[in-house]
Amino acid sequence: MNSKLYFCALLCGLLFLPSLNGQSDTIVRIPDVTIGDQRIQLPFSQSNRTIHFLTRQDIDRLPVQSLNEVLSYLPGVDVRNRGIKGSQADLSLRGSTFEQVLVMINGVKINDPQTGHHSLNIPVPLESIERIEVLKGPGSRRYGQNALAGAINIITRVPKTPQSTFRLEGGSYGTVQGSAATTVGSGDFRQLFNASHMRSDGYRHNTDFKTTELFYQNEWKSDLGKWSVLAGHADRKFGANGFYASPAHVDQYEEIQTSTANIQYAKVGNKWHVKPSVYWRRNQDKYLLVRGKPEEYLNLHVTNTLGMEVQSGYQTDFGLTGLGVEVRSLGIESNNLGDHHRQEAALFLEHRWESRKLSITPGFSVNYFSEFGTFFYPGMDVGYAVNNRWNIYANVGQTYRVPTYTDLYYVGPTNIGNEQLEPEEAMTYEIGAKYFGDRWYLNLAWYMRDSRNLIDWVKEDVNDPWKPRNFYHAQVNGLEWDSHYRFGANPLQFSHLKLFYTYVQADLINTDQAAFSRYALDNLKHQAMIQLEGHISDKINYSLSGRYLDRVNLANYFLMDASVSYRWKKGKVWLQFNNLLNEKYTETNGVPMPGRWFNGGASMKLVH
Repeated sequence: MNSKLYFCALLCGLLFLPSLNGQSDTIVRIPDVTIGDQRIQLPFSQSNRTIHFLTRQDIDRLPVQSLNEVLSYLPGVDVRNRGIKGSQADLSLRGSTFEQVLVMINGVKINDPQTGHHSLNIPVPLESIERIEVLKGPGSRRYGQNALAGAINIITRVPKTPQSTFRLEGGSYGTVQGSAATTVGSGDFRQLFNASHMRSDGYRHNTDFKTTELFYQNEWKSDLGKWSVLAGHADRKFGANGFYASPAHVDQYEEIQTSTANIQYAKVGNKWHVKPSVYWRRNQDKYLLVRGKPEEYLNLHVTNTLGMEVQSGYQTDFGLTGLGVEVRSLGIESNNLGDHHRQEAALFLEHRWESRKLSITPGFSVNYFSEFGTFFYPGMDVGYAVNNRWNIYANVGQTYRVPTYTDLYYVGPTNIGNEQLEPEEAMTYEIGAKYFGDRWYLNLAWYMRDSRNLIDWVKEDVNDPWKPRNFYHAQVNGLEWDSHYRFGANPLQFSHLKLFYTYVQADLINTDQAAFSRYALDNLKHQAMIQLEGHISDKINYSLSGRYLDRVNLANYFLMDASVSYRWKKGKVWLQFNNLLNEKYTETNGVPMPGRWFNGGASMKLVH
């Protein structure tokens, strides 16, 4: 542990370097991007809730080559990997379960009705992502169900100039990845085509994987507005040693094909905007308990989601009003879960009123489900600008999640669904403060989520099958600290310093507890990160980070990662090192993660 303490002390000491380099007159401001809400769109600095985001430049500086790795570097985001390079992972926010986080692409929902295990089956290549937004707190009145603890919105991009990019990467465990992308057109009409393939032998028995992705997006602007078409397909095949059943099942295997497509239109006037969209998502999940032996045990599930929505906003002298409507049809065809269909509809309404310093945004959503009925979920955000540096904010809202098809209908040797389940509900309260300096950005937030009817898979005896129940009432209290410092000119050529810490305390209240619980209180209690970025020259950049994670039911661990890259006008080469201290750890029970490993690669860009 001494090396870990020395590393943390060294990077924390860098906090004092600004005073040593204070002679510089260079001013570096935190970017103020517009957060991609569909109805009320606001600059990041005016949002009255906790939001974290990574820009394209932030992503390029991280020691990562997959979306799952990127998300691991965000405060309060808990990515529980089963394997490397995003072969399979679950996602949690603020102590939630993996079912309680909504994932979107350009504001379009992509969660799967079968199970939250598929939330990160996202057919978008990392190089096509413009920005990642983590929208924390009560999200149901803005986005509908699944946003019980928050939402993650992935914003994609189409390069503005015609170009082709080629990328090749290799590293530990026989990992090889290649991709090619080309942009056609410029100005008012542009198209992006991207294809990639990645494979690995795996870092232990039956953890090999193959992933192929195809992605297309266009943007078309005219006097009538802006159109965008997006389509993606991902094919994932991987050994699932101990992923789902007990660790003794070392030969599990899974194949997942995910396809998504959407058409979006946006018309923006002087005082109003309207954004209709149509979207579709298909997911096929083939699972074998014993690889190569489907006769032993086979699950084959196919889900389809078709949705339409219209989001709009209108500015008047009384403030900004946002209105949205959405209808969705969801279904599953499964040899295990059966065939089921669900119809959903939602109405969203909110209004933002603001004076010179005070802003108030009340709102609500009304949601209908053909299986569960109609629900009403209100909420409110309040913000106060103390001065041009400090903002304080508070919000409250009721949120919910309906059971997945796996929760309701699964039948297996170790798991049995429960058709009597009811939707989960929670009331969330949050207060926070933000500081925007010339170089510093700080955010401090406290929240409390009071959850009822929460669903967990439980059993009374060790030999019983797992079965989900609305069995517990939980209260989650949390504290989050996030800070960024952007250096001016300095002799050591540091560019960015990031520090964050999150604390989660989850307690069961008046609960008839079962003897065994699979997911209850399976959260990170402490999470801390310190990251330093800099450059040795105009062309050589580096990143060094340390992350400490302490999970309630697993041993704590410390991960140290690093990357270095060399850039020139037409390309880039890089080396990435993960788990430099060779830490032994698991992110989810029964699945040990690899020790020290590395990757290296090169990319080339040709402008047409």
